[in-house]
Amino acid sequence: MVDTVYTVLIPAHDEEQTIARTLAAMGDAADFPQRRMIVVCNACNDRTAQAAQAAAPDALVINQAEGGKWRALNMGLDHADAGSVLIVDADVEISGMALEALAAQLSHPYIHAASPAVQFDLENTNPWVRAYYRVFARHSYLRRGVGGAGVYGLSAAGRAALGPFPALMSDDGYVRRRISSKKQRRVKFDAEGCKVRAKVRPPRNAIELIRTEARWRRGDKELRSFAPKRGGQRHVLWSLLKSGKIDWIDASRYLLIKLGGRALAALKPVHPDKIWRKDVTSRQ
Repeated sequence: MVDTVYTVLIPAHDEEQTIARTLAAMGDAADFPQRRMIVVCNACNDRTAQAAQAAAPDALVINQAEGGKWRALNMGLDHADAGSVLIVDADVEISGMALEALAAQLSHPYIHAASPAVQFDLENTNPWVRAYYRVFARHSYLRRGVGGAGVYGLSAAGRAALGPFPALMSDDGYVRRRISSKKQRRVKFDAEGCKVRAKVRPPRNAIELIRTEARWRRGDKELRSFAPKRGGQRHVLWSLLKSGKIDWIDASRYLLIKLGGRALAALKPVHPDKIWRKDVTSRQ
């Protein structure tokens, strides 16, 4: 049991369909007395706020008119207690015990940011999506540092070092680049040996996955003006092929989706302060 107060912050935009599921996965508030909950409903046009309050009566639910995930994050951080904050995407499922394990890691003075392992739920996805995530699940990006799981935590020291979020699409990418890699942790197991992971539902078809890939590319391009990239990612696909961990069919589909995302990103820029971009198919 964590002996210091920590906050779970959920930024949400039109997540009426998913927010109750996300909150239910975290368990009963009475079982986690050190946990505080904040849901920031950012520029919502549906009943996200009502659904969140019904699912978590003890949570602080904030309505924010101006759009932008970075605004929601900064609003939530302003209302959070002084300790660690765990930021959870509104369509991700993670258990209360997994959150406790992340908070416990962040209590160490030399850890400023932490993420869980990720579990991709590929049910109802098509073969192209499954091929892409069979490759991506083996990527070194998901083995170290924060990002890719829809959940990450910041210690009090990490929050102080990071400061307010700028107007960027990729908040976890920003954290990954701004905080020293030596002070980041990928938490896979808790003190009892139980798995610490977040369940992520990818897009169900290749078209939506290409759009998602394009958003990642735009976000990565934005980040270059704020912080240098940490660590190289070249030749990952070739290394996986040589090792026999993936086959040529999966590799080809992965590469084609990557190329499609790159082309789309070049054609259609996005302004992070005006609009949220998300996949709808995984929320149905």
